[in-house]
Amino acid sequence: MAQINSERIWQRLNTLAEIGCDPSGGLSRFSFTKDYFQACELVQEWMQEAGMTVSFDAAGNLIGRKDSVKHLPVVAMGSHIDTVKNGGMFDGCVGVVSAIEVVQALNESGLNYDYPIEVIAFSEEEGSRFGTGLLGSRALVGEIDSSFLFHKRDAEGKTIAEGFRSVGMDPERISEAKKPSGYYRAYLEMHVEQGNVLDTHEESIGIVEGIAGYSWLKATLSGRAGHAGATPMLLRKDALAAAAEIILQTENIALDMGDRTVATVGKILAHPNSINVVPGSVDLAFDIRDVDNQRVIHATDAIMSSFAQICKKRKIEGTIQESLRTDGVHLPKRMTELVERAASKTGKPYRKMISGAAHDANIMAKITDVGMIFAPSQNGISHSPDEWTDKRHISDCSQALLYAVEYLLQEPST
Repeated sequence: MAQINSERIWQRLNTLAEIGCDPSGGLSRFSFTKDYFQACELVQEWMQEAGMTVSFDAAGNLIGRKDSVKHLPVVAMGSHIDTVKNGGMFDGCVGVVSAIEVVQALNESGLNYDYPIEVIAFSEEEGSRFGTGLLGSRALVGEIDSSFLFHKRDAEGKTIAEGFRSVGMDPERISEAKKPSGYYRAYLEMHVEQGNVLDTHEESIGIVEGIAGYSWLKATLSGRAGHAGATPMLLRKDALAAAAEIILQTENIALDMGDRTVATVGKILAHPNSINVVPGSVDLAFDIRDVDNQRVIHATDAIMSSFAQICKKRKIEGTIQESLRTDGVHLPKRMTELVERAASKTGKPYRKMISGAAHDANIMAKITDVGMIFAPSQNGISHSPDEWTDKRHISDCSQALLYAVEYLLQEPST
C-alpha cells in the first residue's frame, strides 16, 4: 500500500519558502520573475525525482507527467507556487508539493496503473502581479487569447506579454496551451482552507462540495482636491468621503444577501494622499463572492447601482466596471463521494464544506470532473506571513489525496 512521506513534504515546503522572501515580511513571489522561475526550477527537480518528465506549456504552466502504457485520459493534480505580496508559505505550494509526493509514493509502492498522471503548477493564479488571477488554468481551457496579454500591466507598466518575452516565451502562442476535449479523466487539488472552519471544529480534512465564484470591480472617483483648512465642508467634493460611504454600503449589500455572500473593498488609493489636502480622486477595487452565480450577479449589480447613486448625491464623477468574473461551481457528486471515501480511509475527522476562495479548480471544472481537499488553516489566517498549517494536517490530507488518486487509477477504463 502506498504511503506518503510527510518528512519529505515538510522539507520541500520549507525549502520552497526560502525563495522570494520579502524584506518587509512573508513571501512576494510573483509570476514570470526571477524568484518565481527559481522556485519553478526547484519544483521541476522534485517532479523529475518522482519519475516525471517536465515541461512548460505556452501559458507558463509547469507540468510534470508520468506516462502509462495506454493512451487514456489524464488523472491530474495541481495548484500554484506564486504568492500574494507578503504571503505565506502554504497557500498553493501545499497542493503542488503534495501532488508530487503522491506520484513519488505511487512509484515507490510499485503500483501498476493504466492512466497517465500529471502534476500542474499553474501560472499567475493569485493575480498579484498583473491583476488577473487564474491565468494559467484559464489558458489551459481556452479562455485566454494573445490580445489579452498585451493589455494587462503590472505596477511597473509591463504587460503580461512583456513578462512572457522576458523569460523566452512567445505570447502569440498562448492558445497552444488549450487542452483538447476529453484530455483529462479528473482533476484533484489539495489546498489550505484559508478560513477557520476546520481549525475551529478541530477537524483534519475538508471535503469541498462547491467553490465560490467571484466578481472583481475596479472604480475611480473624481472629486476636487483642496486645502484641508481653507475648504469649507459644504463646498467640498471629497472623493475619499464618497468612497467611505460606498464601502459601508457595499458591506450592507453583502449582509442583506445572506451568510454565503461576501463583498470586500480590499484596495484603496487616495490622491494626493496628503494629510492637509482634501482627496481629489480615489481608486477602489471590489471583490464579491458566492457559490451561487446569480447571487454574485445580484450583489454586483446592487453595488454598481449604489456607487452611481452615491456619486450623484455627492456630485462626484465616478466610473466602475467589472474587470474579472469567475463562475462558482458545485463539484460533481462522483468526486465528492470519492474524496469522502479517501478521507474516511485515513481515520481522521473530516467535514464537507464550501470554498469561499477561488482556485484553479474553478476553471478546471469547466472541462473535467474536479475534487478538492482542504487542510486546516490555523486561526483561519491566509495571504499573510502568519499563515500556518500543521505538519500533521498536511500529512493527513496528502494521504487522503493519495487514496483518492489510487481510486481514480483503479477505476476501469472505458
